[in-house]
Amino acid sequence: MYCTRCGKEIRSDQKFCGNCGTKNVNYQEKNDLKEMIEKAAAGEENALEKIYNLTYV
Repeated sequence: MYCTRCGKEIRSDQKFCGNCGTKNVNYQEKNDLKEMIEKAAAGEENALEKIYNLTYV
């Protein structure tokens, strides 16, 4: 698995990249994020807060 920001290899059990500190977004979080983005685009106000919580480092 590789960091989405810096591209360094990281273990799937690491919560953050040791190189740049980016949160390791696993498969389920990616699906949750995609769903929240779709909800935010549809106008659901609390979806933005959930996006923030899923992506904030």
